[in-house]
Amino acid sequence: MKLTILSILLLLGLTSCATYKDFTNGYRVAAKKQASFDFNCPEEKIKVKQLGASGFGVKGCGKRASYVGVNCEAFLGTIKNCTVVQSSKFQKK
Repeated sequence: MKLTILSILLLLGLTSCATYKDFTNGYRVAAKKQASFDFNCPEEKIKVKQLGASGFGVKGCGKRASYVGVNCEAFLGTIKNCTVVQSSKFQKK
């Protein structure tokens, strides 16, 4: 019985890991949403470009800024509630 429970927990642990790509996608979505708010611009007009491991350049509605991912919640391979902060003041293009 103990071996079975341990095996199940080990299997869950191995299959529930979030990947780098999962975190990157979570940060990308968060950067787009945050820029939409900061720029007062609809999300569909926002373009996001990855600048580094967790850095993103964002453009939209004649403005641009840089954001960096600082935190994401990971649970059973699912990434949610990612947080980004602006690493540059936004500028008009």
